[in-house]
Amino acid sequence: MSSRELIKELQLLDEIEQIEEDYEAQFGQLPVNVSTWDPSADVVQASLMATMPSVQGAGKDYIFSYILKDNAGLREALGYRNPRWRSLVAHAGSASIVMTCNWLRASGAQKVLILGPRYFTVPHCLQAFGIEFDTVHFVRSELGFSLPKLDAIAEYDVVWVTNPIYGTGVYIEPAELIDLHQRWSSKGKFFILDECLASPKLYAGPSLKPNERTAVVAAPHKSVCVNAYKFAVSLIDTSQLEHFEHWSDVWLGCLPQSSSQAIEHVRSGGFSNYQALFDAAIEEPVAAFLKLTDQIQNAETDASAKGYFRSVYFPDLPAALGLDPVFLRDATFSTGASFIPGIRNDLDPNAGLSFRVNLAAFGPEARGAYLRLSRWLSSRH
Repeated sequence: MSSRELIKELQLLDEIEQIEEDYEAQFGQLPVNVSTWDPSADVVQASLMATMPSVQGAGKDYIFSYILKDNAGLREALGYRNPRWRSLVAHAGSASIVMTCNWLRASGAQKVLILGPRYFTVPHCLQAFGIEFDTVHFVRSELGFSLPKLDAIAEYDVVWVTNPIYGTGVYIEPAELIDLHQRWSSKGKFFILDECLASPKLYAGPSLKPNERTAVVAAPHKSVCVNAYKFAVSLIDTSQLEHFEHWSDVWLGCLPQSSSQAIEHVRSGGFSNYQALFDAAIEEPVAAFLKLTDQIQNAETDASAKGYFRSVYFPDLPAALGLDPVFLRDATFSTGASFIPGIRNDLDPNAGLSFRVNLAAFGPEARGAYLRLSRWLSSRH
């Protein structure tokens, strides 16, 4: 396979994993990755009082989105009450992104403006479908994030927005999103909103007016750090449903049983209970993270952030250090901690070196690793 067929973001993860393996070989244990995807056992145990429902007839029949019963009930549970909204369920957010990019291709879209940061698959998926793209960044300052100037709307067919701002837990103001949607829709442009990491309680998508050039992607279980039982859903105007249903057989195939369970979890109301328990379980780790960060010279985080993913910033260190394997190795071997840098997902490089912290996996070991890492980075100034 040629290097141009590889995914640079995954190559960076490979480098980080190699550093972790080298550390283990020397010290007898893996370093603590403070940016991990999965929750700790304590958080899982605290949330499991709201168990996933079982589904009868498991493993017997094909399960396709378009034959699911009560899709309207699922949309209602997610807050999508406008009767023009329709939905196509996939097994994961990445799959729904593929469906969205294929829809853009079929609709004749040629150039996309991505508001970074974004999920790593988005530019590669667009490129695979022959769609050009540029990236501009949400601008971070001491006051928070702000939308970049979007003066060149005429150059683009599509704007792609991720809410919350990827890896930060900072939600875009609903009024700003509604205004952005109206501006692009009024000019006949496509508007894509990725809310896969958003809490259903904070979805902006239901506030948008559905039309033939708007698509929203959501994956409610990602907001509570559940990665095994999950589904994603594309919300589109009723006029676009047939295209999504036909092409789902090509790009998605059938749904796994775990997605059926997750769908029923949301429709039954069990997800809301799970979310309340999860939110309560991370209250103390959030407070601990904020207290520790406040002790670190030259470190910043986002006061308005919500949820379990938060970012920490070192404005005086170049963001590009997050792509330097020598620096990453030095950081891990000096502190026993590893991290996934924000620049990997196109976070504003002017914010300095940054990385996300998973507060659903922020027990004593992770807190010690975070403190050692942050102090080490602070000393690099």
